[in-house]
Amino acid sequence: MTTVIVILIAVFVALYPDDGSGNKLTKAETATTQPRIIRRPEDGVAPEGPGDPGGWEQLALLGVIVAGVGVVGGLVWRASRKARAAAGAPPTPGAAARSR
Repeated sequence: MTTVIVILIAVFVALYPDDGSGNKLTKAETATTQPRIIRRPEDGVAPEGPGDPGGWEQLALLGVIVAGVGVVGGLVWRASRKARAAAGAPPTPGAAARSR
């Protein structure tokens, strides 16, 4: 359930990004600050290309990573349930006590 919520949040953020109407610094204001290799979030500069921080490529990559981790977790969970069933163990720790 948590994985589904995380995936839905990632999809929402990817489909409904910030419209860029917030407070922005002009190029003259950013030129007077100390230069940095990676822009800081408080610089107020919207992504200009797909690969910029906060661009759609980064958000899509986040979604793919979250989905991949969820799939791997689901496969591990399913394999452990099958292994427990094959060994004759109860599927959950409290199942043996409840079945008596």
